[in-house]
Amino acid sequence: MESFDEITREVVKRLGFQNICLSENIVADRARFAEIYQAIKKRKRTEVNVESALPNLWEMVQNRLAELAQKGQKAIEQEKDKT
Repeated sequence: MESFDEITREVVKRLGFQNICLSENIVADRARFAEIYQAIKKRKRTEVNVESALPNLWEMVQNRLAELAQKGQKAIEQEKDKT
């Protein structure tokens, strides 16, 4: 198992190494293996994309909060000027 890549190890753990070795339906097992492998691969790609986007998203949120605070302060000052 050490020679397998991370995703392959995870798939083998899910399916069970012994189950794979003793299986009599290789075609079905191969299809399940491929399906699980692709799902894990897609999930890992999504995780990487989300992790790389978080700093940018955090900066955008902070900038938007600063803009809203500034607009709120201007509105308060305008109300004060009216009175």
